[in-house]
Amino acid sequence: MKRVWQCVEVAFALAGLGVVVAFLVYAFKLHSEAASGWVQAVGSIAAIFGAYKIGERQSESNMRQAQEMAERERRHRMGAYGAVVEGAHNQAKNVIRLGSTLEKAGFYRTWNGQNEPLFNGMVLAIDNIPLHDLGSPENVRALILMKSVLAQMGDETNKFFKSGNWLDEAVPQFRGELLRIEMVLDQTWAVLEKGLIQSNAPIRGEPMS
Repeated sequence: MKRVWQCVEVAFALAGLGVVVAFLVYAFKLHSEAASGWVQAVGSIAAIFGAYKIGERQSESNMRQAQEMAERERRHRMGAYGAVVEGAHNQAKNVIRLGSTLEKAGFYRTWNGQNEPLFNGMVLAIDNIPLHDLGSPENVRALILMKSVLAQMGDETNKFFKSGNWLDEAVPQFRGELLRIEMVLDQTWAVLEKGLIQSNAPIRGEPMS
C-alpha cells in the first residue's frame, strides 16, 4: 500500500511540473531566452526529484530485503539449536527408560557400549550453543538448567555403576533419582521447544532448509 502511495506522489509531482512547463511555454511563447532557461531549470529539477524518489525506493527495498534475510537466518539458527536440544532430551529420556526397566547388569551394558558416548556427545553439543543468541531470558534459564541436570544425570549414572553396590536396594534409589531428573528435563524441554522451535517456524513462503 505504501508503494502505491509513493507512485501516486511521484505521478502528481510530475503532473505538476508538466503544468508549470506548459504555463511557461505559453507565457514566453517559446521564443524568449528566459523561457528556455526556465524550461531547462524545471527539467533539471524534475530529473533530480525523480532520481531521488527512485533512490529512496531502492534503499527501502534493500533495507527490507536485508531485514527479511536476517530474520530468516535467525529462525534457521534457532531451529538448529532446537534440534540439538531435542536430540539431547530424547537421548536422556532413552537412558532413563532403560535405567528404569532393565536390571543393573543389562543397563550397564547398554550404557557402557552405546548410550554413554551418545549421551556425552549430546551434552557437548548443548555446551556449544551460545547463550547470548537464544533470544529470551526464559530460553537462557531453561538451557542452563538442562545443561546442569544432564551433567548431574551423567554423574549419577557413573557413580551408580562405580559404587560396586549391586544390591537390589540401590536400584530403586537410583531409579527415583532418574525420575526426578526426567521431570526437570521435561519442564526445561517444554520451554525450549516453544522458545526455539514453535516460535521460530519458517516464514510462510520461504524454502525449508
